[in-house]
Amino acid sequence: MIELTPELHEIFEKWSALTDAQKQDLADQRRSYVDYYGSEEAYLGQLAVLGISEECFDLINETPYLYSRMVELYTDPDSAFYPGDDVLKAFAAEQGLISASLAYYTVDEEADEDKQAALAEQFAQYAEDAAVQADKAAFLAALPRELPEVTVESTLTFLPTEGDPISDTASALEIGEISGVVEDGAMRYIILRQEPDLTMAASEYVSHVVEEKRDSAVVVYNSDLYDALDVAGFYTALAEAQQSLAASTGF
Repeated sequence: MIELTPELHEIFEKWSALTDAQKQDLADQRRSYVDYYGSEEAYLGQLAVLGISEECFDLINETPYLYSRMVELYTDPDSAFYPGDDVLKAFAAEQGLISASLAYYTVDEEADEDKQAALAEQFAQYAEDAAVQADKAAFLAALPRELPEVTVESTLTFLPTEGDPISDTASALEIGEISGVVEDGAMRYIILRQEPDLTMAASEYVSHVVEEKRDSAVVVYNSDLYDALDVAGFYTALAEAQQSLAASTGF
């Protein structure tokens, strides 16, 4: 886990601010709201009906940008927040993350049967040939040059899903091992199990850290105030106030 030392805190403060481009995006978004509602007054009136200030609304809109930047900090190997390869490998193993290369094509039932049979035969032969290659990934990547009907997904990272043909096949393979032809409806696959993709593992790790921090957060309530809350009464009063404000302002 990354602890916020004073040095890291300074780095985080530096990079947690919005960029000029992001500020411009938000300004353009605000302008679009004003245009949509017809005037500045109407836009602010809509926020008032919702019961939030413009400052609060701005913070809500900034959050996805700041979260995206946090993800970048965690997934950039040159960042001080990068967890490290060993941490990510251990996390990937703990979560059961699978990385694989896929070569695939779709059976075209309207195409000439002989052509489809020839394609299936060639595809199966490539699977056999790939199994004895020293560099299976490079061999698989070159397949579309020989068979234009085939597409190659160089790296796909996912959590295992029982009953899914791709997941079940990849889970059964050792790292560096390649499958024969795998059928899934009209799809035909060749699957190469790879070392976990640490970039994808880092993205999953960020979500895991955020969820962990959220779940372990200690919330201290003022029991006197909390116990005095009348949620149903507050909601009714809020709805009535919103209706009154909307009626008086025309928003």
